[in-house]
This record gives sequence, structure tokens and C-alpha cells, in this order.
Amino acid sequence: MHVNNPALLDRADELWAEGRHQRALQQLRALIDGDPSQLDVRGRLAERYRELGNPDHAGRWGISIEGWTTELERDRLARLIAARRVPSSGIREFLRVTPDQVSDDAIAEIETAAETYRNRPRRTKVTPPVEPDTSSEAPLNFTLLAILASLLGAYLVSALATFWEAPPVLARITLLVPVILVACAILSCAIIEAAKRRFLVMSGWLAFAVLPLGIVAAACVTGWVVAA
Repeated sequence: MHVNNPALLDRADELWAEGRHQRALQQLRALIDGDPSQLDVRGRLAERYRELGNPDHAGRWGISIEGWTTELERDRLARLIAARRVPSSGIREFLRVTPDQVSDDAIAEIETAAETYRNRPRRTKVTPPVEPDTSSEAPLNFTLLAILASLLGAYLVSALATFWEAPPVLARITLLVPVILVACAILSCAIIEAAKRRFLVMSGWLAFAVLPLGIVAAACVTGWVVAA
């Protein structure tokens, strides 16, 4: 059935001009499905694919037009046939052509080129090694420092209490320093989690920058307690 309706072709051109390329290509393919012998429609569809920089489909739909396809387009057509695993007996159906449109010799040439691609070894995708995630070390370091500071402070206060009464300021410092370190650990956990969720553009190792801030904060609080 011949369905070369000029209105449908004009509609395809309008869709293309509007930038609705996929709809325009679908319109042209529908016309070819209705009547594969329409060389003018096939040529227009092939030209559209050429404009899109798609040589494999430009070759697929333009192969029936003698002398129209380039060497690159014919080569990409052969690669497309190999990639789609089209058998030799199904090439004409895949191209939607008849013996009058594409000769047996041309089909054999395409099949030979496609067979070359079929016989090529496939590339093995190499997965790069995964770097170990060390971002969780920062909270662990802060926690260990807090425990160590607590133990040292308790030992110091106990040792001083053995000989004389421990100063209240020292007891306050012993309490505050571990609390500050634990707060730094919590803050570093929040920073790492934010980095993983891409709320912040940073890496987990930046959480270690919180350690100097914690030390400065501890020094400031300690000075305030002593001054009080």
C-alpha cells in the first residue's frame, strides 16, 4: 500500500524544525513501514540521521539509494548489524529492502563486513580497584583521644588527691576536655555523612581538620575555667 502522503511528510518536516527530532524520525519510519519502496522517504530519513551525526542508521536507511552512502556509513551499518546480532538471512528484513532496491552482491558485501565485527574479540571491562574508605577514622581518633584524656585526667586527680586535695580547676579541666573531644567526634561524623550525601563538596579526610579546632576550643575553655 502506498502511503506517501505529502501532508505526513510536511508534518515530519515541521516536527524536525521544532526540534522534536525523535517524533520526526518516528513519523518517517512509520511511512516506510507502510511502504518500504518509497526511496524519497528513505532518503529523507537517512539524511536526518546524517544531520544528527548517526552514520550507522544513515547507512541503514540510505543503503537502498545507489551512491548515496559514504564508506564510513556502510562500515557503521555493518557494525550495527553485528551488534544487533542480525543473521545473514535477516539482513534484508532488517534493512527493509527488496532485491530490486539492494542487490544480492551489496547484501553479501555488508554481510562480509559485519562478519568481521562479529569475529572481533570483545573488550573486557576492567574495574578499577576501590580505594579503602578511611573517612571513619576521624571519629574513632577523637573517641580514643577522649577516652585517653579521661583516663589521664582521672589518674592525675587521683594521684594528687593521695597527697593533698585536688584543685577544683583541675577537676573541671579533666571533665571538660573529654567532653570537647567527644563533641568533635560527633561533629566529624556529621561532616563525613554530609560529604557522602554530597551536601558538602568535600572528602571525608577533611574531617581531620576538626581536631585542631577541638584543641583550640579546649584551650579556650580551659583558660576561661582557670580565670573563673
